[in-house]
Amino acid sequence: MKIDLISNVYSLSKAQNIISPALGAHQPEVAYLAYRLADELNLDKKTKNQLLFAGLLHDIGALSLQEKFDVIRETSLNINTHAFRGAYILKEFAPLSSAARYIKYHHFNWHYGKTYENYPDIPKEAQILHLADRVCSLISKDSFILSQVTSLTESIKSGAGTAFPAEYVKAFLSLAKRESFWLDLVSEDPISNIDLSLVASVEIEIDELISLARIYSYLIDFRSPFTSRHSASVAGVAVKLAELMCFSPYERKKMLVAGYLHDLGKLTIDNDILEKQSALSPEEFDAIRSHTYYTYKLLSYDPAFSEIREWSAYHHERLNGAGYPFHIGDSELSLGARIMAVADVFSALCEKRPYKDAMPKDKVCSILLGMVDSGSLDKNIVDKIIDNFEVCLGVCSSFGEEAVAEYGKIEKITAEALI
Repeated sequence: MKIDLISNVYSLSKAQNIISPALGAHQPEVAYLAYRLADELNLDKKTKNQLLFAGLLHDIGALSLQEKFDVIRETSLNINTHAFRGAYILKEFAPLSSAARYIKYHHFNWHYGKTYENYPDIPKEAQILHLADRVCSLISKDSFILSQVTSLTESIKSGAGTAFPAEYVKAFLSLAKRESFWLDLVSEDPISNIDLSLVASVEIEIDELISLARIYSYLIDFRSPFTSRHSASVAGVAVKLAELMCFSPYERKKMLVAGYLHDLGKLTIDNDILEKQSALSPEEFDAIRSHTYYTYKLLSYDPAFSEIREWSAYHHERLNGAGYPFHIGDSELSLGARIMAVADVFSALCEKRPYKDAMPKDKVCSILLGMVDSGSLDKNIVDKIIDNFEVCLGVCSSFGEEAVAEYGKIEKITAEALI
């Protein structure tokens, strides 16, 4: 299956831009600068591509909005923790294995090469990401970029040999002489200033796509312990329902991807709303309702995702047209989208949250049948899930527990070395 990996990875930055434009600009800027530095150093194509991806993803281990701001400003108590988390999250996805290593060490200072001598497993290219990250963190959004060039270059020059390898600083200073470089860097879409023709399309197997989708689900759900199992639970139930509805093995794998991604749009919603345990205000509820719209938009950058996008983004649509955000009805909802809607309701009812217990079987079945009677959910699918209730509940639980265990591992990751 050929996917546009750059577009899919870049969509994460676009999601952050919705919630915080200042934050959303940081990772694309770092990616652009890291790529340009690698090009200036005449590094090979694979290294340049991996640095581009690493730049776009380098702060994914910072799981909350506040933590992301802390690491950019270097006010985090342990600046390396998010980098180690990010590398751990990416380790499952082979096409980004080198990017994961760059991310892991992107806050390590150079110390005249002693860091590399003492820790030979650290790829030197991680220092390119480190330099790019520091430059972009120093840029003020309140001042015209060309007016900042002198102070920015002086700051980086002062770190030659100590914070950064001298040859990387030299490459940066060469770039810094060009006004076009700086204007590209802070443009609305810095990645568009790179020729992506050699890096955009990547041929991956469906199982690798599942790994990528699982990574996305971690970013969606692990922002809060209250939601750490939800995407995985929905994905597991959706796959089981797809099997019961006679989907092919390949279609079931696509359904697994869709399940992991169904709440992708929640990346655009502030943690304070997602974690609120009391009743939501009308404004907060409106924000929550927007998440399926953004799931649809964030999965629209790659035509290869068209079917997965609809299965994912339509999970709050209803057969009677009373759902959201598009208010489409029976004739426009595919079987896959109907399955996802039932899987989402079933999982939400069966999950235990700090503010509610898991509902008993009779209550879950009553609610599902009531939604059939109101014209919300597909009767055939609801009948399947009720007839196979214990099996579906077991799948919901096992997928959810696996995600909770993974969340626990990521939460426990701390920096292995402070340099």
